[in-house]
Amino acid sequence: MMDSRKYHSERGSSRILAFISAILFMMLAWVVTHDYDPNARDKRSLPEYVKIASSEIAQYALSLQTTLMRQRAVKLNDISQLSFENSHVEGYENPSCHYADCQIFHPDGGAGTYRIPDEDWLDETHEEQPGHGEWIFPSNVCVKDLPDMSFQPCHLDNVSNEEVVMLLPYVHDSICKGINISLGLQKGNEKLPVNEGCVYDMDNRFKGYFTDGHMIASRQGTFSNKIFGCVHVSALDCIGQPDHNVFFFVLQPQ
Repeated sequence: MMDSRKYHSERGSSRILAFISAILFMMLAWVVTHDYDPNARDKRSLPEYVKIASSEIAQYALSLQTTLMRQRAVKLNDISQLSFENSHVEGYENPSCHYADCQIFHPDGGAGTYRIPDEDWLDETHEEQPGHGEWIFPSNVCVKDLPDMSFQPCHLDNVSNEEVVMLLPYVHDSICKGINISLGLQKGNEKLPVNEGCVYDMDNRFKGYFTDGHMIASRQGTFSNKIFGCVHVSALDCIGQPDHNVFFFVLQPQ
């Protein structure tokens, strides 16, 4: 008998992918294609560069989501076997992944590419902070009300409903804002949405299981049930981390 939960999940994932593809097409249309000076002292002050960088970040995340969906359909029996092991960042070895088939960045697995984030995307004032310059694939992050509205905070409910998500911390203010504006999540004169607490920690990399931890939920409700966006983390709400921005993209909702 077909597992109805699996069928529902795959069907829902297909709808989400189609939705994201449409949004990214809109982002591409938003990008200004005329030339700009690549040698400017601060390219991030140029609207054209902000638009292009914002689109590149979102497109890379979408490409990895597509890779995961293809890998799940052909080579991955269960999400618990998924491994984000790569040659750039240590700590993602999944003991439940016994063959290369379940490694998303292995040629015999998902054949995905680990793209090192461009330095110009990031706030260089925090370059010594853990996680700066790397994609983070956590095991303990969920998005408020995704995929369904709940009265219990998803990061405190003792249920394995966290998302398979990728994060990019320390995104520059202008690019973080550009991502949200292009998605219609905020207007140009508005401040970046502030998360209610921490978005991630460096001790819970995805290794095949989920656990309670952090929730993406801005005070303004901007990211409720959203697949991706860019949120500001306040040092006052997240002890041990400085004020900074985090791009998030849900590769698979739970």
